[in-house]
Amino acid sequence: WGRLSVIFHPILRLLSLPGEAAVPLTLGFFVNFYAAVGTISAMGFSPREITTMGLMIAISHELFIESAICRYTGLRMLVSIGIRLLASVLCALLLNLLYFVFV
Repeated sequence: WGRLSVIFHPILRLLSLPGEAAVPLTLGFFVNFYAAVGTISAMGFSPREITTMGLMIAISHELFIESAICRYTGLRMLVSIGIRLLASVLCALLLNLLYFVFV
């Protein structure tokens, strides 16, 4: 998990998240919501970081399973994954901006 944190640190820094946030985000995106919640609770994140990760995971949880379901509606799997990941990052950026403006 250490390499994952190092690789994603520059990207997560834009969202005001530490590199270690890559672990629960990856678990939430690809395994399930509960694995991410367990990891978040075991690590020492601030309430602000937990809120940002929770928002991202709420939008992009279980990507492969839900994208396979979306495929039945005619939406391609990669398009579904891309839209959800982009939406989660954009919402996290907006939330981060709101934090800087109002907090």
